[in-house]
Amino acid sequence: MKIDVFAICYNEEIILPYFLRHYKQFANNITIYDNMSTDNSVKIMNENGVNVIPFDTNNMFEESVLINIRNTCWKNSDADWVIVCDTDELIYHPNLIETLETIDATHIVTEGHEMMSEILPTTDGQIYDELSRGFFKVDYSKPCLFKPSEIKEIDFGPGSHTATPNGNVISVNNSGIKLLHYKYLNREVLINKYSHYAIRQSPEMKSNGWGNYQQWTADVLNKQFDEWLVNCSEIINTLR
Repeated sequence: MKIDVFAICYNEEIILPYFLRHYKQFANNITIYDNMSTDNSVKIMNENGVNVIPFDTNNMFEESVLINIRNTCWKNSDADWVIVCDTDELIYHPNLIETLETIDATHIVTEGHEMMSEILPTTDGQIYDELSRGFFKVDYSKPCLFKPSEIKEIDFGPGSHTATPNGNVISVNNSGIKLLHYKYLNREVLINKYSHYAIRQSPEMKSNGWGNYQQWTADVLNKQFDEWLVNCSEIINTLR
């Protein structure tokens, strides 16, 4: 089975090694569209033999550009399945290949989980072996896994939280395949990331009401972190 992964990145040097370590277990090709990262992201990708495609939005977060990339990046793929995601998103199932080989579907809505930790990962293995707690979050159940031979258009909405696929669409949302979202790894890192969001948010984003969360302050984030952390339970080890 051939699986191609397509992702978008901006300044993800902390999570990128884990992203690549995870997907290299089963992906034939990994292509990352980099939005002119200023940290070590591109260096990490190059050292790992990733296909890096830079794109420039004048240091602005332009959701319409990201939507276009996600809706077209996979179209020349000859893989059996493609994954279109961000670099803090890991598509996970303990028997992923077997599940994809046997499932009667051409399009899968993943089961979204917000993964959380007060500390950054240190493992040389998979991130979910160390940071395995999270909680189900319905708006992170993204429709981001599909067969390019059967889906002619995916038509993602903002953030890829929704899609209106066209073609031979057999959509399944109870496959057991999870999307592990690793953004809430450490308060300081999270707050710093959001400070960049606020600076880079484009007029387009503001006028459309896209990504209002990007304006969250440190106080809001800390309060949210506290509220969400108590909802976390073991996600990974219960599947094994």
